[in-house]
Amino acid sequence: MDASYRMESVTRQDLLTEALKLPLAERAELASELLQTLEDEEDLRDLQEARLEMEREGTIPWEKAKAELGLK
Repeated sequence: MDASYRMESVTRQDLLTEALKLPLAERAELASELLQTLEDEEDLRDLQEARLEMEREGTIPWEKAKAELGLK
């Protein structure tokens, strides 16, 4: 039996119930790993949007950007 078939029968509530049985440190690690996956997806989405914007609007040279920001 492949993993995708087994996961179809596991509900979100089942996962939560099992996760709550973990010791505190392991629950914290699991929560951190889950949050990281959300952040990674958000970062990827932001990167894709930035690339599309660069394609639409073009870019400016770094020296000009620094000057506009008042950086040396």
